[in-house]
Amino acid sequence: MDTRRYRMVVTSGPDYVTTGAQVDDRLCRWLREPPKSMVGPGTAAAAYTPLTVPEDGPESFEELLRHLDSLPRLHFTGSRKVTLDLDAQAYGSSWVRMTWDALLALGDFARAAIAGQVGRDFKQWCADAPCGVRTISPRKIVRDESKSVKGNSSWRRQRTFPVPEHVDPARKVFMGAHIRVGGGNTIAPRLHYFDGACAEYGIYIGYIGPHLSNTLT
Repeated sequence: MDTRRYRMVVTSGPDYVTTGAQVDDRLCRWLREPPKSMVGPGTAAAAYTPLTVPEDGPESFEELLRHLDSLPRLHFTGSRKVTLDLDAQAYGSSWVRMTWDALLALGDFARAAIAGQVGRDFKQWCADAPCGVRTISPRKIVRDESKSVKGNSSWRRQRTFPVPEHVDPARKVFMGAHIRVGGGNTIAPRLHYFDGACAEYGIYIGYIGPHLSNTLT
């Protein structure tokens, strides 16, 4: 089979899954051994069809927060002001693109989790996801904070964000899992999320903003 005809168009750059060869290899492996859930009639569309999203991606964080409404399995519980302040930064537009790509990938991950088709965390999912779903580079994903951050009460509070009572009776959870949105300056934005109740309720985004305090700040 000549997989060259089936190459996907992907975003270029070191922070993404970039090469056609990588996509072709993933396609070949997927065709040889499709997930068991996809052998029955209609299961492919139910499990892996990407979410319908606006045709044009957002160009600012203000637009991005509005576009979040089109991703029904993602719930933003963070401070809108903190996120909107990123628009004033010089790298704002590239950060918007990376954040939007991450949200689309999280949305596809949440959809598959609700269908019972995940069996791994978001980082592993992006490293070896089924063909046709959105992903970001696994290098961008951090599963949890370090022991030093979690052991510091002030830093831990900074990373504890609201969730509904049906997710946690305390109405807040520590969100150590995060995505590196940007780097290269003191802002270095991060997106913190909680997927501990993903299969039942989706993914909660508790924070999109400047890098929070740690041992290097």
